[in-house]
Amino acid sequence: MARPDIERPVRRAARRRAHPTQILLFDLDGVLVQSGGYHASLREVVRLAGRALGFPKAELPASAIALFEAAGVTAEWDSSACCVALLQRSAWQVNPGCAWPNSPPLPDCPGHDLPAPDFEAFARRLLVCGDDGLPIPARLAAALSEDPSAIRCPSPAYLPGSFAPREMLRAR
Repeated sequence: MARPDIERPVRRAARRRAHPTQILLFDLDGVLVQSGGYHASLREVVRLAGRALGFPKAELPASAIALFEAAGVTAEWDSSACCVALLQRSAWQVNPGCAWPNSPPLPDCPGHDLPAPDFEAFARRLLVCGDDGLPIPARLAAALSEDPSAIRCPSPAYLPGSFAPREMLRAR
């Protein structure tokens, strides 16, 4: 005895396998096939910001980018903001008036003898710190605190306005 409720779906599935769906994918900006463009842009942002803030040799090594990503900071706009903040904080040591503008052009701070910040060490601190249940912006703010030698992440209660992990789930 034929069972149409089973045979029809089976026949339809067999027809689909006989005519597989073809998908044409356009990689307009090249990030699906080769994602090096974002890393190159991130390195260029750090290079330009470094020069603008008086660090002519500021470079972001690939190892620092890898450490940022291993620590969960995969968005280039987050890691570039951290690198620029580190550059700015260092530049203020010799020139407190050198400020990053809200819009172009870039600042033209005088050169100085300070070495560029150790971006790799900063990213390593993020990795060692772990996520501690904090969202990435709170982790970055904690890592950019005034005490760069502190390796421990603050507890969520330490940062005003941050949520504990359970509260984060309820807040979303």
